[in-house]
Amino acid sequence: MSSASPLEKERKQASFDVRSMTYLLEGGEEKCKRREKVRKYVEEDPVFRNDDRYTLDRYSLYKRGLEKSKHLVNRVQEIGLGNREDLEVFWDAVDMNLPTNLHYAMFVPTIMGQASVEQQSEWLPLALPFKIYGTYAQTELGHGTNVAGIETTATYDKSTKEFVINSPTVTSTKWWPGGLGKTSTHCVLMARLIIDDKDYGVHAFYVQLRSLEDHMPLPGITLGDIGPKMGYEAVDNGYLRFDHVRIPLFNMLAKYAQVSEDGVYSKPPHDKLSYGTMVFVRAHLIATASVTLSRAITIAIRYSAVRKQGYVIGAEKKGEEMTVLDFGLQQARLFPMLAESYALHFTGAFMKKFYVTVTSGIQQGNFDQLAEMHATAAGLKAYSTWKVSNGIEECRKSCGGHGYLLVSGLVHLFADYVPACTYEGDNYVLIQQTVKYLFKICESIQRQEKVTVESVSYLVEQEDPSLHTSSKQKVNWCDPNVQLKLLKLRAKRLVWEIFDEYSALVQSGLEPSQAWNRMQPLYPRAVNAHCVLYIASCFIDGVKSTNESSPSLVPVLARLSNFYILHQIEQSMVDFVEVGMISREQQLQIRQQKQTLMSEIRPDAVPLVDAFNHSDHLLNSALGRYDGRVYEALLESTKNEPLNHTPVPRGYEEFIRPMVHSKL
Repeated sequence: MSSASPLEKERKQASFDVRSMTYLLEGGEEKCKRREKVRKYVEEDPVFRNDDRYTLDRYSLYKRGLEKSKHLVNRVQEIGLGNREDLEVFWDAVDMNLPTNLHYAMFVPTIMGQASVEQQSEWLPLALPFKIYGTYAQTELGHGTNVAGIETTATYDKSTKEFVINSPTVTSTKWWPGGLGKTSTHCVLMARLIIDDKDYGVHAFYVQLRSLEDHMPLPGITLGDIGPKMGYEAVDNGYLRFDHVRIPLFNMLAKYAQVSEDGVYSKPPHDKLSYGTMVFVRAHLIATASVTLSRAITIAIRYSAVRKQGYVIGAEKKGEEMTVLDFGLQQARLFPMLAESYALHFTGAFMKKFYVTVTSGIQQGNFDQLAEMHATAAGLKAYSTWKVSNGIEECRKSCGGHGYLLVSGLVHLFADYVPACTYEGDNYVLIQQTVKYLFKICESIQRQEKVTVESVSYLVEQEDPSLHTSSKQKVNWCDPNVQLKLLKLRAKRLVWEIFDEYSALVQSGLEPSQAWNRMQPLYPRAVNAHCVLYIASCFIDGVKSTNESSPSLVPVLARLSNFYILHQIEQSMVDFVEVGMISREQQLQIRQQKQTLMSEIRPDAVPLVDAFNHSDHLLNSALGRYDGRVYEALLESTKNEPLNHTPVPRGYEEFIRPMVHSKL
């Protein structure tokens, strides 16, 4: 029996057409085939090979990153990939955190979103064809998530019509921006605008860092690489200091806020507009969370379907060993993440549309949905990055000892993803922004104002006595209406509880800041309830919309949706039990329904991860190969290990031989 046969057997069990599911996930048949064509350019190009990634040292990885960056630009131009979506697909297929990533991910989008038309016409012709390389310099040694605390200053000099950029303290040193250390020639700099000794807060500036002739740092600028990190080995995350560097008045991004030649400041129409790039990146992180988790679960499920190990306790220990994926415990570990991947897919798709809607409204002067977008993106960014980080690590552990190998593809995936819990806003800080928004809605409800925002309408949800029962009443736990009702009532209770407790502390005489600080430990639970409801709603809506376009896929998606939601309810059962919303008997019903769903999902497990359409090149995993030839791949991978390039190791004569031949 060949080692490929287990996965072939799994694929024959599919209850749905895998290709149709792939088309759904990729946005349609035409878009899917277009993306596959673009990815093929990368996968068939020897410069973009990634089988050497796990054995190169850091300098070699950085150099490979530069090589791939240059080749990427050249190939994009040769192929003629003109639209942003094709570029993103190509970039993602390269699958390496390149020194130039922030140029495309943040530098260009910030110019496009916050620069005036005149500024864009001057800078984009250089930035888009990569005539310059840029980064986004916001985080400092002393300030990260608290953008308002940034210390770098941009003081306007009326006499010369210039801004003087300065790093007044050690903690004002820019620290962490990707590509800043050695690669970038320019940056979008976040600095405090000072005019006539008055501080107007943090604004964005376009600053050249290095000469375009010899790449040397410009006068007054000190920068370099911050050193080794947990992941992102190919990226030169950098530090940056300014010593009274002058830039033209023209270089303050002026789409929303402006400074006239005589120093008159015109503020933006909304105080959150300057955070546009951050919200964009957070929305992007939510949209890509599913992709990352789906890579991990693809590797873990394929390997678990190939691996045979041991027997069920109590069974006769003879004959063929059990397939690891057939163990109930392995399914209980992996299927929640499989369902989560699909849940986050539908949520990410919705967030992309929401972002486009909000930004389109802003361009027309409508800021009504900006606060909701900011709060939603903050909460979901925290939820999704936590879930995905923990999920990748659980997938790695589910692969046993082989999961510890770099060639599993899971170690680097975790190391490169887990910083997402911190960058673009530390998760524990971001959830407070969501709570702040929810508190404002609670205050408006107390003033008897109508709730017009659908995502928080649950705060006025009516109780359902039929759910608050200790009877043995049978409930259809796979009814979306029942599921959403439970999640709404749970979120409503938890949010109102912390709001009422916070209000009581303030009314007792405690300063609002002290009350807020005291309540912080209770915020994660409430925000989790808010986010789970949001994601569940997106998942349910996604299944409904699929019924119109691909009805044959609805049964398997409905199973995943039901499993995801019931798993979330079971994980937070105390929230429902402590107020009698779910009885003990009903807990058992939910547990039994979950077990039924697990047995129904099992035959589709491999087909469901196949539908994500991840190539072997992208997974870069000996364990997650499409053909299932796991053990052959593991042996083959040893050929890339430098230690194996000679039969006798360097150091033998110096250390091993003297010990072996010692007369002691």
